[in-house]
Amino acid sequence: MTGAGLDSERRMRAIVVRAARSWRMARDLGAPIQPSLYSTLERDDCGVLAPAFDSMMTLCERCLRRPLCAGCPMARTADESLLGDLVADPDGAEALVYCAADPQPLAGAFVCALRSMRLMLRDTLDAA
Repeated sequence: MTGAGLDSERRMRAIVVRAARSWRMARDLGAPIQPSLYSTLERDDCGVLAPAFDSMMTLCERCLRRPLCAGCPMARTADESLLGDLVADPDGAEALVYCAADPQPLAGAFVCALRSMRLMLRDTLDAA
């Protein structure tokens, strides 16, 4: 991957982590989620993606079958890193969520959301 491609991937992962933290905080505080996400994402000219991020995060939690762990001030959490990795490489999600021992009923929707998010982020960042 070229230097520009690596920079784009890093930026995409950073946006996903900031969005995950914003989403988690809004959920925990009972605040409106999409306006919070919009404010966070708009710093990177991605505010329009707030509804898509909200859906992707919700599907992520449903597939994990637990709350997403996000917002540690010291470092990225494992969930934040995982989500960033999955948006960067959605094909990796298939192995994660299509486990025969513990099938996830929303796995297909989550993989589609990851792929869509990657495409929308790329388009939005390329247009900025």
